Amino acid sequence: MFLPFSLYAANDSTKKLRKRPYEKTFLIDRHGSMYTGASLLLSTESFLIEIRDYLLPAKKPNFWANFGAGLVDCYLTIQLTSLYYEMFGYGFRVRSLGGTVQKYQWGWLGFEAISSKFYPHAAYDIPLLIDAAGYEASQVLMQEIVLSSLKNSPLNSNANLIYTLSYLSKLAFILNGNGVLIGIFGGDNRSLDSKQDYLGHINAKHQGAADKIKLSDLQLPGLILIPDVLIGIMAYYSLDQEARKQPGTSFFQWKDIAYRPFLTAQFTPFGIAYSMHNYLRHQERIFLLSFNLGKSPFYTSYYGGLGGKTDGLWKYKNYALDLAAHLWYQPKLLLQATDVSEDKNYGGGLVGIYNKFKINPHFSLYGAMLYKTAGYLEGMVAQKGFIWQAGITVSYAMDVEHFYME
Repeated sequence: MFLPFSLYAANDSTKKLRKRPYEKTFLIDRHGSMYTGASLLLSTESFLIEIRDYLLPAKKPNFWANFGAGLVDCYLTIQLTSLYYEMFGYGFRVRSLGGTVQKYQWGWLGFEAISSKFYPHAAYDIPLLIDAAGYEASQVLMQEIVLSSLKNSPLNSNANLIYTLSYLSKLAFILNGNGVLIGIFGGDNRSLDSKQDYLGHINAKHQGAADKIKLSDLQLPGLILIPDVLIGIMAYYSLDQEARKQPGTSFFQWKDIAYRPFLTAQFTPFGIAYSMHNYLRHQERIFLLSFNLGKSPFYTSYYGGLGGKTDGLWKYKNYALDLAAHLWYQPKLLLQATDVSEDKNYGGGLVGIYNKFKINPHFSLYGAMLYKTAGYLEGMVAQKGFIWQAGITVSYAMDVEHFYME
């Protein structure tokens, strides 16, 4: 079902991307987080498209060459996206919580982590964080694609395909209990049902509570996926005719200001929460403001937080600076066997600074330093401490004749 969409998107996006500046960032950090994984996946997919466009003829397209390239594109995208979920979603949560993934296995429909070594203690929130890791990785990946769309719009065909697969992966977790990409195609690359595990673990954490979370409660977040689709449709029809031809995540635009809200649900160690991410672009600067709020039968008070992040905030000669900050008020994470659940919220937060040093017009060094207190923040380690990221950014103008163009 994705192949015709991929061919169309590739065709139109290349026309718009020619002679247009484009940026790719390759990041690494200590535990291989979801954000670094998303940067590697999206940058690699974009690079593969450019290689394909360079190698295949542009002036005389052949139907079978086009069709075969589309099949290869779809297959490689599925494989690389499944590797992202397993290595940077499930694998990140296992590694950052003290465990190790000893083996990944390749299959025709994707990769899977089949041998993991876990921690000796039985802290309640560790399995909860791992149960929802596939769903959480989908969230992070979709948010990074929205950000990339605002920076490098329009998106290439593979980014559109990854966004669609991530959306369906979230839907698969909510409706079928499988939070990894392979579940969309009717299989299961892990022996345990992620959603059923999450339900069992969170109720066991509060086994003395009078009220429990039911399976039907975990399906309600699926309703929030509907308004997000409607927002995308409304944003699409708010654009002019020329902008509608550019594939990518749609956003509302007025003069040099673009806006895209992103609604989603979170499966936290405390229960279900709902969040809204607001992306605002003014000229070359992008601002992200996020809110989240949740309520669980196990706690008297609501829990939630707010946060913000910038992209392109300040530049001086060859140096660029961006900032991030998050504040939350949530129950204590139970990461040690001796931790006890309390009906009480605690404050916490994260602050970070992102630096980019331009070496020449095409390459920049990237480095980030963040500090967070113990607490749940999507895509980040659960423990308190410093978080370091490093990488390289490649910038250049796209000038490739797409082989689908006549």
